[in-house]
Amino acid sequence: MGIPEIVLLAGAILIGFTVHEAAHGYAAYHLGDQTAFERGRLTLNPLKHIDPLGTVLLPAALLLAHSPFLFGYAKPVPVRAENFRNPRRDMALVAAAGPASNLVLAIVFGLALLLAQATASETYWLLNALDVLVTTNLVLAIFNMLPIPPLDGASVLAGFLPENWARPYLRLGRIPFLPLLLIFLGVPLFMWIIAEIARRF
Repeated sequence: MGIPEIVLLAGAILIGFTVHEAAHGYAAYHLGDQTAFERGRLTLNPLKHIDPLGTVLLPAALLLAHSPFLFGYAKPVPVRAENFRNPRRDMALVAAAGPASNLVLAIVFGLALLLAQATASETYWLLNALDVLVTTNLVLAIFNMLPIPPLDGASVLAGFLPENWARPYLRLGRIPFLPLLLIFLGVPLFMWIIAEIARRF
């Protein structure tokens, strides 16, 4: 992957992350929790949502390692469930807002891509940029809706579970994230490295 492709992908991820986290904050604000607003996170300024490890170092390390996949995360928007009228329902709505925003972006960029293909088919850079934006936001929406704590899908699912099931289920998200991340990324990366070594020899 060349520098132009890396810059394009990084830009698409940054847009997806920013809108995703801002959507969490806006949803929480409209449901009665002003924590994100008070901490300056109710914004589309990407600098407010960047996590040095998850948004910068981790994706950069994977790119440098020529990983077959890319992974990262933004700084989570702070939400206080006790400020909601119906905490379980509203937390599920706030969680769903993030992936929903990525899905909306994917649809908007997808429509723009169809329009560009019909009117400016020779503008390769525009078609490529829109295609990356569509794909990135679809991946973010689908990945974040996986029902694995602490992903958004777990909070959405917890809103439909009996409370005596939801509590221990969500507690799984308190397990230190870094070890889980290393396992999640390390196993497929290790298998890919072994496959590459075997292919060359």
